[in-house]
Amino acid sequence: MVRRVTQIGLLLLVFASGLYAGPSGTFLGTLVSASGSRSEARWLYVKGKNGVIRRVEVSAAKVAYADSVPREQRKQPAATALQPGAEIRVTASQDANGEWRASRIEITAAATNAPPPADSEDQEDSDAPSEGTLPDGLRVI
Repeated sequence: MVRRVTQIGLLLLVFASGLYAGPSGTFLGTLVSASGSRSEARWLYVKGKNGVIRRVEVSAAKVAYADSVPREQRKQPAATALQPGAEIRVTASQDANGEWRASRIEITAAATNAPPPADSEDQEDSDAPSEGTLPDGLRVI
């Protein structure tokens, strides 16, 4: 009888700890920005393919490269490659407040060095309208 009660108690404990941890999941996206210094808790903002931006706390996460990233593009340590524009896969769980806490971040594509935005003088000479509506419905201000 005591053994049966102990087994039931352990089973309930396992289920209760799973509920407390919150839902966990994996999502892909593009790193939009990072905040904080390396010594304090850091937050990453990840934009998914559907346009939704998730904020993820990454101070306890392990960062690694996916096999698809060529060795010559890999910076060491891998956390230094967490730059805006990098494609990442995040494994995280939600805490009681709904915040995502990452346990693993996998870099699937390193950030590309995009050209800097054009200066305002260059934009004045361009054929782009300075005011109005673009073909895809975006408004230029």
